Amino acid sequence: EDRVLWHNAAAGALLGSHRTGELTACLLDDLVSFDVAPDPARADRLLVRVLSTVTADGDELVEMVSADLDDGEVLLQLIEAAPVDDTARRQRDFRSALMELGQPSHAHIDDDEFFDVFMRRAVDVVPGAQGGSILRLDAPSDHFHFVAAHGFALARLRTETLARAEMLRGVDDPVASISYELDVERLEPEKAEWMRTVGRAEEIATSVSAPVVSAGETLAFLNLNNFDDRDAFDDTAVEMTTLLGRLIADLLRRRDLEAALRAERESYRHLAHHDPLTGLANRRRVEDALAEAAAEAS
Repeated sequence: EDRVLWHNAAAGALLGSHRTGELTACLLDDLVSFDVAPDPARADRLLVRVLSTVTADGDELVEMVSADLDDGEVLLQLIEAAPVDDTARRQRDFRSALMELGQPSHAHIDDDEFFDVFMRRAVDVVPGAQGGSILRLDAPSDHFHFVAAHGFALARLRTETLARAEMLRGVDDPVASISYELDVERLEPEKAEWMRTVGRAEEIATSVSAPVVSAGETLAFLNLNNFDDRDAFDDTAVEMTTLLGRLIADLLRRRDLEAALRAERESYRHLAHHDPLTGLANRRRVEDALAEAAAEAS
């Protein structure tokens, strides 16, 4: 009902210390005023809206980023208004991207869309990134296949897999690292030629990449590229890429757990309506079906 259910101390401080005890259960419109200003650059983004400057007590205080949660509630992030330089803007965009990419609703989109959204947002927010790719392990094999790409022809990337030894860097250390040259000559001739043409290996000036590690197991691999500047990536890009790799690991683990839970619920639902020995519908299912048919007929 547009009322505040919970807030942290920072929100109270931004909206005025005298308001701190009054925020819970207040209508949002009574606390702030704002105009919705859609950003065309974010038109294709999932779930996140960036609103214009918010005012409270006549003072311009914050920008607001909102994200819809599965239960109908909305998570609001309040950002203190300040002169925005490039560093502050990158930090703000990165925080917003983490909010968006961590949304529970991502559990309800298919894997291709999930990885595509993640790839595009990573290229958007990591300074220096002009393209990139995500590879996922084909368990129980030792090969990785491409599931998302930006700046590359994904359909052509999907024609090949890369073995662990062909990844051109270690795949077990979850901390991102910068690479300046891709040594494709140590690969088999056909694979090396594929990396030069489809993988654009000779066009890449520098890369920052991070394995996606969960419970000690490498599940995927995030790679961001710059094609123009050898010095495009710095320590900030390394830190951001490391965090994005960890977020992918968390989201993949959550998606797997939610998929298992849905399967378990479906199994229980089936058991409730079918004989466990024959698999035939039981009395309860027949009664439900008769009730549905009677309701439809009437």
